[in-house]
Amino acid sequence: MRRVKDANLVLVGTVLYCTGGVVFYVIPAILANVSRVYDVPSAKLGLLPALELAAIAFASLTGPFWIGRFSWRLLIRVGAIASLLGQVASLAAPSYIALLGIRAATGALGEGLLLALSYSLLGRSQNMERAFGIAYAASVVISMICLYAAPALDQMLRTDSVLVVVALLSAAALLASFFVPADRKDPSAQVQQQAGVPPPRRGLGALALLTQVAWFAGAGGFWSFTEQLAAQNALAAAEIAQAMALGTGAALLGAIIASALDGRFGRTWPTVVSALVMAVSVYVFISASRFVGAAIELALFNVCWATGTIYLTAAACAVDNDGKVAVLVPAAQTLGMSIGSAILGRAIQDFGASATPWITTAFLAATFVLIAGFNGLLARNLRVKVA
Repeated sequence: MRRVKDANLVLVGTVLYCTGGVVFYVIPAILANVSRVYDVPSAKLGLLPALELAAIAFASLTGPFWIGRFSWRLLIRVGAIASLLGQVASLAAPSYIALLGIRAATGALGEGLLLALSYSLLGRSQNMERAFGIAYAASVVISMICLYAAPALDQMLRTDSVLVVVALLSAAALLASFFVPADRKDPSAQVQQQAGVPPPRRGLGALALLTQVAWFAGAGGFWSFTEQLAAQNALAAAEIAQAMALGTGAALLGAIIASALDGRFGRTWPTVVSALVMAVSVYVFISASRFVGAAIELALFNVCWATGTIYLTAAACAVDNDGKVAVLVPAAQTLGMSIGSAILGRAIQDFGASATPWITTAFLAATFVLIAGFNGLLARNLRVKVA
């Protein structure tokens, strides 16, 4: 019985994660279609992802206020219906201004709500690393298929095929809500009570979220300027795009690694090794003048970024008994990426590309310090062995 319940949590969590998170990967395809349909200049086009991602982060920030007040089934249905209606409305938006409003509302009430809930659901699994690995891998596969097939599907369907796929995922999320209990309690609360897990201090949750901020400031900041850094090394635009596509696809291997290793080596060492490889990859990448070298470094970077993210997210969920920490993880990751991008952008402007590995390594080093503090506090409060 317990295995069946755990499988349901992973299934529903994966569907919600894909519905709410796939937009992060397929935004290039969405923007390309929007540019064609509405003839929007690049300066204004950037408002669309900025608004939608900010709205998703907003939904995550409000999570602690609604996670314990309403039925999880009801929340999933509200998010799924809002996302479904938002995708359909986006396909029929009369103007770019109207589309901006629709995408912002869809992010806040639909995709953001589902993404925040997915972290809480996957974080209640008995094998969190495996659960997040499955969800991450599924989202990457769906995104890669969308990006690869979008041009052909757009012609065949005569509309934005990516939004159609997200609409179908939203419908699947609506159906998945039937596998979640209708009451207001955590779907896995009984499992946790049977396991005798003591409630951790709130400080652990805050420390886990700060670790996510530092991690995404280092990794996300670098990723934001990947194209610009590669262009400075005289790589052609087509080569840069191919290298970035290969790097994104390589994240799938990171998810598989985290799922296969599960918790065998604890959560600290896989993250530390991932960070070290990422730091070296960034250092080599900024001087890479050939496509092969750039592609290999970006692939290694994304493999380790995915692996470390899964372990850090599992660590945050491990100290979350009521779901209020897990729903804040997307907001922490978005905040970290924003901070890292802003600081790295200023550093590149003032000191050039050579500042990139120093800034990235500094954020990753901050992650080490926060992990050490987290483990020490966790061991002292819960009396568990951490590695």
